[in-house]
Amino acid sequence: MDDAMADLVMDLKYGPSEIRLDAARALGETGDQRAVGPLIDALKDDDWMVREAIKDALKKIRAE
Repeated sequence: MDDAMADLVMDLKYGPSEIRLDAARALGETGDQRAVGPLIDALKDDDWMVREAIKDALKKIRAE
């Protein structure tokens, strides 16, 4: 995993809601299969908007 991907995963795990939301969107835009595991792990996020962004990101990655 490169540094940019690792940074996004860390933001998804530990950032405030807005950062987690942006990280989920960015991970989806990468289309990188390595993001699937961290995104699935984050589906239990407390923020419904983050969860929706994660679902959208997973759909984008699967479509690639």
